[in-house]
Amino acid sequence: ENWINSALYVYLIEIIFYFVIVSILLLAAMNFSIQVLNVSKESDNFHEIQSNIDFVSQKIISTIEEAESINDADSIFNNNNGRLSLNMPSAEISPTVFYISNGDLYIKDGASPALKINSDSIECILLKFQVVTYTKTPDQVIIDASFKPRYTDIKNLEQTLGRALPVLERQA
Repeated sequence: ENWINSALYVYLIEIIFYFVIVSILLLAAMNFSIQVLNVSKESDNFHEIQSNIDFVSQKIISTIEEAESINDADSIFNNNNGRLSLNMPSAEISPTVFYISNGDLYIKDGASPALKINSDSIECILLKFQVVTYTKTPDQVIIDASFKPRYTDIKNLEQTLGRALPVLERQA
């Protein structure tokens, strides 16, 4: 009878030991799954920011390439909340203005209402324009813009757009 009781205790200890091992393995697998989900979320946020930067960059570049000149009086240069006003060839879309308001980047073509050009989940935290002028060359507009996710706790996802673009003086 002692032998049976001791065998039951050993069997019970083995079951508890195996249960602990399985629990540890399940906890490790769950931890790994959570890490994979976090990386996936970070990757989605990074892709969203990159897509917005690409779109904003192409919009600003194409608009600057179409511009006849810079409207210095309506532009704000060397400021983190910059504003760029461009004189366009068509009176309907002139001036075209880029600016930020409440973390959103806007374009306003002439008298039409301003359009937000970043997505709702992305915030523009910096929009800075600098103009570099040399004699006998077109004006250069240097653009610095920074974007970050609006609705996430993940750090280090801020991305920057930096470009130097010529504004060609059009000959009539």
